[in-house]
Amino acid sequence: MAASSSKTPATIGEVGSSRITLPKRGLKSLRNTVDPLLAKLRDAALKVLDLTDALATNKADLKSLAQRVQEVTEDIIEQAGESPQAERLLVMEVGRVQAVIDEIVKFLARQHAQEASRLVARVTNSDVIREEIVAHKARLNEVITLLNTNLTMKMFSKMQMGNTTTGDSVDGIMAIGVPERTERDGSQEESMSNTTTPSDFSPLCLPPKPEIFHGREAVMQQLKNSLLQDEGMRIAILGSGGIGKTTMATIMIHDPDIEAKFGTRRIFLRCEAMTSADGIVSGLAAALNVAADGNNNLLRSVVQYLRDTKAPVLLVLDNFETPWDSADQDGVESVLAHLDTAKNLSFVVTMRGTKRPGCVKWSHPALTALEPVDLLTARTIYLENGGQDGDGLDNLLEALDGLPLAIVLLAYHGQNRSPAELAVAYEAERTNLLNRGRRTRLTNVEVSISFTLNCQTMRDEPDALEALRLLSLLPDGVEDAELPDVFPNLSHRRSAIRTLQDVALLSRSGSRYKMLAPIRECILIIQEPAGPFLIDMRNYYYGIACQINDWALNSQDSAMVERIREACGNICSVMMHALGRSELSHLLFRALECLYLFTQIGIYGGDRLQLVDAALAAVQGDPTFRKELYSIWIMKSAVHWDRDEQEVAAAAAAAAAANAPNALEQIEEQSGTQLEMSDSALAQPNNAYNSAQWRERNGDLEAAAHLYREARHGYEQMNAKSWAALCAEGLGRIHEGQGKLEESYELHLQARTIFLEMGRMLEATNCLFPMALSQMKRRNHAEAISLYSQAVSAFRSLGLDRLGAYSQLGLAFCYWQLNMYDQAASALTAAHVEFEKLKDRKGVVECMQLLARF
Repeated sequence: MAASSSKTPATIGEVGSSRITLPKRGLKSLRNTVDPLLAKLRDAALKVLDLTDALATNKADLKSLAQRVQEVTEDIIEQAGESPQAERLLVMEVGRVQAVIDEIVKFLARQHAQEASRLVARVTNSDVIREEIVAHKARLNEVITLLNTNLTMKMFSKMQMGNTTTGDSVDGIMAIGVPERTERDGSQEESMSNTTTPSDFSPLCLPPKPEIFHGREAVMQQLKNSLLQDEGMRIAILGSGGIGKTTMATIMIHDPDIEAKFGTRRIFLRCEAMTSADGIVSGLAAALNVAADGNNNLLRSVVQYLRDTKAPVLLVLDNFETPWDSADQDGVESVLAHLDTAKNLSFVVTMRGTKRPGCVKWSHPALTALEPVDLLTARTIYLENGGQDGDGLDNLLEALDGLPLAIVLLAYHGQNRSPAELAVAYEAERTNLLNRGRRTRLTNVEVSISFTLNCQTMRDEPDALEALRLLSLLPDGVEDAELPDVFPNLSHRRSAIRTLQDVALLSRSGSRYKMLAPIRECILIIQEPAGPFLIDMRNYYYGIACQINDWALNSQDSAMVERIREACGNICSVMMHALGRSELSHLLFRALECLYLFTQIGIYGGDRLQLVDAALAAVQGDPTFRKELYSIWIMKSAVHWDRDEQEVAAAAAAAAAANAPNALEQIEEQSGTQLEMSDSALAQPNNAYNSAQWRERNGDLEAAAHLYREARHGYEQMNAKSWAALCAEGLGRIHEGQGKLEESYELHLQARTIFLEMGRMLEATNCLFPMALSQMKRRNHAEAISLYSQAVSAFRSLGLDRLGAYSQLGLAFCYWQLNMYDQAASALTAAHVEFEKLKDRKGVVECMQLLARF
């Protein structure tokens, strides 16, 4: 990926994001235009912003519309200031834009009047209003497309009549590729059709060569080798927005070998301002200095000129998706088909998406769509673009999923911030940091993604945007086989997924579909998911979380373990989204408890505390979830104990007690419901068992031990073996903490024996680790090695890799104590690799500490 310093000429009305980020003074600070029509346009746009600020309902959708109005108006007025010629052209064409903005002002004024008359309850978030907003935005885009087309054609007509000046008035309207003017004998320029000969083009204005380019060397070599072939080549550089397509084409066109072959016959035509076949032909004719003769139309004249050239010609059509993915797609493909007949011509198109246009015999082997860069390349790009090095840089870059544009933009903000500081800012601001300067597709990730969202292919598939919104909540993507369960009521889900692949908003690896992280973050801001389809998806992932109860009864089902593990990231993301919007349900909190358990036993290594804190914030003060509030406080306390933050854990436990004075009775009721133990005879041992857990977590070990014994006796009287075994485990933990290692070992052995008899492999395996720990502390290292080895094998068979890695760590220590250094190193290496794979930083640190002792 390279970072180009060149500026792309602005297209009027580049598509922006759905949030207003430019202040109104941006419009006010523009010069007072000479022509009153442009001043009137500016005033109408300011009125739109004022009315939007005053409205309280449908805020996100209205801000998106106002943002579009602002961008369009600023572009028109700024370009009018480039020259008197540009201003005259814009004044002639701006009437349609003015009419649309006037209609938007009237629409907003009606909404303001409704709110003022207290009708807001009947209009809030109504589908009718949202449809009106979408319609106004679509109409504005239509008239801007028409405006750009008319301006392009008028500028070309003026050039053909020899009325253009040397330059600046066509910036942002005509594409790069227009020949530089030369004087002949100090006199007026000759007619355009005679300024060049077919074998010697006039020097063309090519974009500058990027200075930073990494991670695409193999693809670049393939591209270069193809273009150096004798015949003309037809090549498409494909990929998502911001992936580096333009950079690759620019690097290629400046390659010394390419320059040696094509010389001045290298044309770089920017197509982002072109919305039709006529626009491409006009831009290419201007670049070649060709005019239509009396017998041919302009396209035939261009193609004939290329054929007559004889020598090799290279044409790059950059951002080709804009004209191709438009209403004039057939005409655009026809232009390519005509260019294909010029055998001495090689052309390269860069375009968003994964499919090439039809009507062309594309060269083989075809380039595959550009992939994200790896972490090492991302680091190099970040540092060479000015970002600071330091601890946490790799974690920061991993959050960008290798999207080059995002890396370059974040490096801009990393020039004066350490990676640690920038990580904190990125967690809070997300895509707000993926920008610099003016909002264009090259300087803002949201704008770049918005271009794709507004393309014709997306508009033609009604369910594509809905599927995209839902997928933005799934950081780990979704399996193909899951689609009917994740989107059960999305009628065109298959065609929607294909569409998202076609426009490169979604990629597929094996059978899994996934979005790059920066794209997901942008969609969550621009098009946040909502509605009944979101509820379907939530219920699906909550249901997966609740399968922990099924797995606990059949813990040898490794397929279920893997399914739960793969879904945990998505479950957490879906939960965080629901909690952040206080869209709560009892099913959500049952799933939360299960996800918490996943992390405790090592299935999932996500941030439990972040999720628990979000749940606390969501339920505080809501009496509907009083019982859940207490349970969440208990989870928070346990997380802090696991992290050795005992003072914080004690404070959380105290808060739990304060929030639920009858806490133990609530736990009893909850446990009886979850475990389907409604027999009233169980009330007394249940009370004692739950009280023992409470005392143990609060450090009152003597009282906890007494209650565990009382509960165990009661369960044994009722032949409730599994519950008696759990009590034995609790006693074993307390004895281990008190240094009574032999008693701890015996109690865990008794519990393990019962669990094995009952076929409960998970609970039986959990006993191995404390048994091994007791033997290791008693310096019975040979016995500890045997137990740890059994634990490693058993945890792996259950899919509990994290607990298996910790067992490897204990194994390494025992080997080291017996001077068996090779075996110790092997076990330690295996543990370290597993912790790295699981991104368990605590485990990695423990490995490093043990290695230091070795």
